[in-house]
Amino acid sequence: MNLRRALAWAFALLTLVGLAGFAPAATAAESRAAIPSGTYQIGFAASSFGEVLTEGGAEPGTPALLLPRGQGHQDWLITPNGQGYTIQNAHSGRYLGVESEPSQHRYAVASAAPHTWNLVSSPQGDRVRIASYGPEGEFRLDVSPLLIFPPRVDVQHARDGIGQDWQLTRVG
Repeated sequence: MNLRRALAWAFALLTLVGLAGFAPAATAAESRAAIPSGTYQIGFAASSFGEVLTEGGAEPGTPALLLPRGQGHQDWLITPNGQGYTIQNAHSGRYLGVESEPSQHRYAVASAAPHTWNLVSSPQGDRVRIASYGPEGEFRLDVSPLLIFPPRVDVQHARDGIGQDWQLTRVG
């Protein structure tokens, strides 16, 4: 990755973090998205570069990353489980989970055990919000504010705006 792209990423993340501090918490009831079972790439909707959710490494517990399409294991099986959805990497078979219980800035990680996610329709129409619940309430899949490359994916308190929207692209 060249320096220009790394600096652009850092600026974009700083902008998102700054805007997140001023966005009000989500309060309106949101409807669950009706996502059919299938294989998808999960793109971060606020990304300027089209990055998608990528399994971070071979070991369980490795944080999920955001990388450009075509770099790593980026195809995910989304399957309803009666209470929500599981998100499973099509290559490794590991599930997208959360480091311990969902809490502010806990990494999204590869896990051997299934984790239930709620996929909620976004006001943007073609996007979803991927949520999990912990003792402190609703947390949504988001980009970690840590300024490291490649960007990590974590869960953060639910808030309005497009910063927590994801776009599902069917690949299978």
